[in-house]
Amino acid sequence: MIDKRDRAGSPVLSGIFLLVGLYLTYSGITSLRFEHEGRNWIETRATVIECRVERRGAEDQELYIQYEYTVGTTRYTGTRISFSDRLERSGHEIQQLYQTFTPPGKPIKAYYHPDKPEQAVLIRGEFGRAFLFLFQAGLFFLRRSYISL
Repeated sequence: MIDKRDRAGSPVLSGIFLLVGLYLTYSGITSLRFEHEGRNWIETRATVIECRVERRGAEDQELYIQYEYTVGTTRYTGTRISFSDRLERSGHEIQQLYQTFTPPGKPIKAYYHPDKPEQAVLIRGEFGRAFLFLFQAGLFFLRRSYISL
């Protein structure tokens, strides 16, 4: 028979797993709410100022884009591609987005928050991508914190 003390982790480790799990779960739910609200964001015309692929190590790459859009008489600059920007994209996805948003000066569509026009994205259709990842990661850490007790 396995003694519970043999499989138990330290209380500090359990606490860390619990905090990480709660944070990731909260972030996932917040991301889903944000993406859901994005359906009501207003479409506007934008212009690409700069678009480039940045290398991060041997294989990792990230798309950087800067665009300008106008709401009323105020001009804004945005850099967010989507609500799921924090998630990694495959090299193929990055190259497709790069081709979509180049060359500089290209007119594109952007979507801005009706009450906070300084917040904008270029893609609204990735609903649930961030939520699914963060929520699953959060549940994993919450489960690990329980097992470690």
